[in-house]
Amino acid sequence: MNEKNRNILDQIPLADVMAGWGHTMRRQNAKADVAYYLCPWHNDHDPSLRVERKARDGATAPMFKCYVCGATGYGAIQLAARLMGKPAGAIPAGELQE
Repeated sequence: MNEKNRNILDQIPLADVMAGWGHTMRRQNAKADVAYYLCPWHNDHDPSLRVERKARDGATAPMFKCYVCGATGYGAIQLAARLMGKPAGAIPAGELQE
């Protein structure tokens, strides 16, 4: 995948990626422009996965981070990879359209 396509895909809202995988936002902080979800990578009872709605501080893509298990990444590609159980670089572009 070339850099231009990666940048375009990384602008897909992370909330859309989470919704596409059946995860529902549990809490939001509109002032901070973030949403919280139950983390899909551990047995979560209190929303600990923080998902940014836009990139911050010079980052090229929004960040996601679980404050319990430490799952962290930037952009839709890395989030989709984690949800698929694959390393971010291992996803062929066609698989992101499923």
